[in-house]
Amino acid sequence: MDDKKTLLTLIAVMAGTLAMIVGFAFVGTRPVKPITIDIGNSYFRGAKEAKVVVVEYSDFECPSCAAFTNDIMPQLLPAYQDRVKFVNKFFPLYEIHSMANITAQSAFCAGKVSSATDAAEMNAKFWEYSDNLMKKSDDWKDKPEKLVEYATALKINKDDFVACQNSNEAKDLVLNDRRQGELLGVNSTPTFFINGEKVVGLQSVEVWKKMLDEKLKK
Repeated sequence: MDDKKTLLTLIAVMAGTLAMIVGFAFVGTRPVKPITIDIGNSYFRGAKEAKVVVVEYSDFECPSCAAFTNDIMPQLLPAYQDRVKFVNKFFPLYEIHSMANITAQSAFCAGKVSSATDAAEMNAKFWEYSDNLMKKSDDWKDKPEKLVEYATALKINKDDFVACQNSNEAKDLVLNDRRQGELLGVNSTPTFFINGEKVVGLQSVEVWKKMLDEKLKK
């Protein structure tokens, strides 16, 4: 009788274990639900109305972010700028980068100050200034005055730019981007969301083209 009870108990335990394994396997193979991201008035380049939207959370002192901007993006834009929308989101890593906040605020202001009404001009100035920061990261580190120099070199009004740099509007926008990223599980840069699907870290051009092509086919 005891042997029979022991056998039944063993069978029950084995059945329960098998059910757990099957359950975990099912969860692990279920497709991840894409995340919906509020883009708002974030700066972007590429197609305004696009089937594929890439949202990047980045930091100007992040070497991998610079590598994406300087090396990968110039190879992606010519091929995808009519079909893909690339959106900027600020994710300043102020815990480890002393100029994380002020560079993000400055980049926002480069677009904001350039025009009060022309969205295309604002986008263009933002990306011109932003790309410049990524290319010259060794020049401006620990030199906040350089941020103003870069703006004036792009014919952005110096007084308006300086006033914007530390305005509540600039601070709040950058902070809100970071908080949004944290709620989405972002904890490092660069982190991307391609149509809401998360991709962490620097990827090769070949990987990017494969990911974008797959999204465009759907």
